[in-house]
Amino acid sequence: MGQDPQGFVFGYGHGLTPRVIPGETIVDILGESRVILTPRERSDHSVVYRRSGVLLKHEHCSQHSQVRNNQLTLLSGELLVKKLKGMSLLQKGPDRNFIFPKGNLYITNYQLTFRCRQRTGTDADKPLDASQPDDNLTAYSETIIYLPLMMISSYKVKVVTSEQHQLKVLSHDMRELKFISKPADIETLANALHPFSCSIDGSITQLFAFSYGWKPPVDLDGWNIYKPLAEFARMGLPSKEWAVVDWNLEFKLCQTYPGFLCLPASIDFQDAKTICSFRSKGRLPVLTWKDHEKSAVICRCSQPSVGFLGRSCPEDEHLIKQIFNMNKKANSLKIIDARPWSSAYGNKVKGMGYEYDTSYSKIQFMGIDNIHIVRESLSKIFGILNRASKEQDNWLAQLENTGWLKHIKSILNGAVEVRDAICAGESVLIHCSDGWDRTAQLSSLAQLMLDPYYRTIKGIQVLIEKEWVSFGHKFAERCGQEAKPDERSPVFLQWLDCVHQIFSQIPTAFEFNHKLLLALADEVYSCRFGTFLYNSEYEREIHHVRSRTVSVWSYINTHRDDFANIFFCPTTEALKIKCSLRNIQFWEDFFFRYEDPFSARENIQEVAAEAMKTFRKQTRSSQRPEVNLQDMINHLTEGRTKRMQAMLYSSQILDDIIGKVVEISNQRRENSIETASVVTEGSTPIDSPVRRPSWVPDAWAPHCNDCKRSFTSTRRKHHCRACGNVFCGSCSDQRCVLEQFMYYRPVRVCRTCYSANFNPNGAESARNYYA
Repeated sequence: MGQDPQGFVFGYGHGLTPRVIPGETIVDILGESRVILTPRERSDHSVVYRRSGVLLKHEHCSQHSQVRNNQLTLLSGELLVKKLKGMSLLQKGPDRNFIFPKGNLYITNYQLTFRCRQRTGTDADKPLDASQPDDNLTAYSETIIYLPLMMISSYKVKVVTSEQHQLKVLSHDMRELKFISKPADIETLANALHPFSCSIDGSITQLFAFSYGWKPPVDLDGWNIYKPLAEFARMGLPSKEWAVVDWNLEFKLCQTYPGFLCLPASIDFQDAKTICSFRSKGRLPVLTWKDHEKSAVICRCSQPSVGFLGRSCPEDEHLIKQIFNMNKKANSLKIIDARPWSSAYGNKVKGMGYEYDTSYSKIQFMGIDNIHIVRESLSKIFGILNRASKEQDNWLAQLENTGWLKHIKSILNGAVEVRDAICAGESVLIHCSDGWDRTAQLSSLAQLMLDPYYRTIKGIQVLIEKEWVSFGHKFAERCGQEAKPDERSPVFLQWLDCVHQIFSQIPTAFEFNHKLLLALADEVYSCRFGTFLYNSEYEREIHHVRSRTVSVWSYINTHRDDFANIFFCPTTEALKIKCSLRNIQFWEDFFFRYEDPFSARENIQEVAAEAMKTFRKQTRSSQRPEVNLQDMINHLTEGRTKRMQAMLYSSQILDDIIGKVVEISNQRRENSIETASVVTEGSTPIDSPVRRPSWVPDAWAPHCNDCKRSFTSTRRKHHCRACGNVFCGSCSDQRCVLEQFMYYRPVRVCRTCYSANFNPNGAESARNYYA
């Protein structure tokens, strides 16, 4: 949690740290969230807010932003353009339409802010004018909805009656809002939205990022997070085989590439210029990642201009052969073409195409669809999300027809192919058509699975800066900053969804949590920061983006604790995931965020993290060295919905929390006793500290660790709590107490561990020890 100079307290996603307006309301994330809250004053001059059954308490503080007497406190650099009174708002939901009381709509150069209030308690039936001074109210609830202007994808004006017009807004965060008011106000609102929806009239410099005046701490300046030479040095470059050159510092070699490039040492400048003329958009093959232990590398480029005549370029062939020769242990170079073969073949009509197999290189097509098909797929997602519940009886069939999950599966399959090739010691060259959409997706996902550094909070920032920002992903065209509707496509959102899929399967491998993904999904469209402006480093350089805007990484690093995963367990191994459709999950945290504006959506990791933090505080001052495990579980599930309780009990999250409780107990026991172990009558010593064995991920276990039979839909996977390996039900049908791991009730173990750990007096000794 942190503040900008105007006193705003930020937090991303439902259930996070809210922004506090003392005496009035709590507001969720900047520009996106909305919730009804009821304040009540207490004698200690604090305000208590209730939301979804959770009490939040904040002391009065003079620097907090306030909305008093309809005076809107703005962000630094934000300007109020227009205030419209008596505006009605309707938000479409899956079960019903949510109609808000009449309120005020504030239009600024950054966002729309809708504010309405209604009485609660005995005065609930009395009308309440939003313009009434706050001091005259006793009990009321309030709703504040934020919508950044650049988050709007489209809008449409409809005539309801001669005295009422309606303006329907569709947003990139999957909301459908309808503003209803008199014709003059709707016309004013439409005129205010026109420059920001569908296209930008004029220069990108009109966006709020160039006005935003927040000054981050100098040591947390996000513009310094990625340093190309330092990142190359981390990978052991330059070396005898690979050279880091500055031929593109003035962007004369390729305007969509970064200034520093890594090429085989035998390639000179003239060769590079010739190759640029042979590759689409001048994007020649360059190294982007190198394995620390092997000589395998990941390179990226665009398609070659071979055409139907089969044109060739000796310099290009020499470069590809040199990439292969740099890896002495590999038998061939794998070329990953992200496109379907039919699309790659069709590009020959335009004079482009793909490489042919040679004695040292093999090409493989991944079948990932282009930006136009992906854009249509997301449009279908939006359509089914905003249909009435009676039209969603066949929800799964409708979701399948959108093709979204199929696209996610294709991208993950491609990334896994790259990962497997690198793990096998082969080098990989990735490209699609122009090398800035699907290429970025595959390259960055593969590196995320291969390199544990990129799974840290700083590492993910470096990865995005390197693979997306510096290598010229067209953010301005894909996210609607430029007036090119046909070039819009949620390519980066797709990649975030893929990261979510990996995170969902192996959540403890990442230092960051799901809130970071949601924050990036919002900020790539909101244009509050300069990181995702324009289409290339060249364009950002000529418009002085670094000196005129704030980096999104400044915000992330300033509020690092909000994006930290408390269950993070670093691992140096490459991540292995399942990519079948039955393992692909619909990203509910993103797509369902606004399905009900009156309740916060709970996320299982978020619930667990909050409970863990609270429990740590409660037990920190306790004199007992042991931590009551049952109290922890009760605290975690108390007040949760039945659905959330079931999810917690059936997921590995609960086991992760128990592991954390074990660590806390051991640490406190070490501080409270002088001996190195605790011995109880009738049981074996429990050494301190005690660490539970790491569980082998399900994706790494195709067969039982004992009988070696493959797992099926009927032969399920089970983890042994003693060794962490995966067994079938027959080979793990024993249960025993494991005191050394703080399992005081019988838990599932394999037969080998049962023989080694079974103690008939274990249960009784555990009760004596735990009393």
